[in-house]
Amino acid sequence: MTNKFYMNITLKELLEDNSEPPSPIIDDGILLDGTILMLISPPKHKKTFLTQNIALSIASGKDFADFKVPELKRVIYFLAEGGFYPNRDRFKKMCKDLDTEFSENLQLSFTSFIDITNDEDFDEIQKRISDCDADVAIFDPLSKFHSAEENSASAMSIVYSKIRLLIETQKISVIIVHHTGKIVNRGGRGSNTTQAEFDSCISLSSNEDITKLHYDMRHVETPSPTKLRFNSDTLWFEKRDGMLVILENAGGMMDKKEFFERCGMSRATAYRDLKKAKEKNMVKDEDGVLELLEHK
Repeated sequence: MTNKFYMNITLKELLEDNSEPPSPIIDDGILLDGTILMLISPPKHKKTFLTQNIALSIASGKDFADFKVPELKRVIYFLAEGGFYPNRDRFKKMCKDLDTEFSENLQLSFTSFIDITNDEDFDEIQKRISDCDADVAIFDPLSKFHSAEENSASAMSIVYSKIRLLIETQKISVIIVHHTGKIVNRGGRGSNTTQAEFDSCISLSSNEDITKLHYDMRHVETPSPTKLRFNSDTLWFEKRDGMLVILENAGGMMDKKEFFERCGMSRATAYRDLKKAKEKNMVKDEDGVLELLEHK
């Protein structure tokens, strides 16, 4: 099928076209067909964990946390940090409770550096994408896939033109993992070209095990920020529901026995989360009543 994003068409043909647009790869406009999603944060804010959760979700067609995936897609993940064995162990842990029939839909392409602006390297990237018939390509992190001066608008424009060329020739969507600069609220490190090139962006900020996601959308309404909890046992991000939302919805106080009945998690997990919340002075547990002390 011809991709309408990359064809010449008259206004007459445009007005007469009634075809359905491709379904989103991730709902709410987070990742649409033929677009770039960028994940940005300072180091050590778990953006690669989130990206790997997203990769598994797309490849399996399964939702997680606040990410809704309408149907499974094939993914190639160009991974240039962490090394083979640490990432192997990480994915094994993430997949422990999954039905891995989908596992051939996700291909990991380990590298230390490959330069998208170099013709031979670009051809190799194209070949790897084509060989696995990928719908989505992930580059993690961006800095390991180019040799351009990041503060140069003209140099970075070449990098992004190559990424757009991949989107056009391979009919894919792209996810890019990138670091913030020294001034975090200015977004991605380097030239302002980065801010102009993405179609959607997720910026991460973390406070212990709570990660706040801020969205920036170019083609749809921008969602409100969301808060997720990182589960260090499973290495998955989870909706910030559990006790905090339950207590919030109950007006900030609840009988502990009722809480355990309504929390929707195992008793062991509920006790663990309650202990953590009390240690952080977020919840008070007194005379069998839980009270929410702080909204994070």
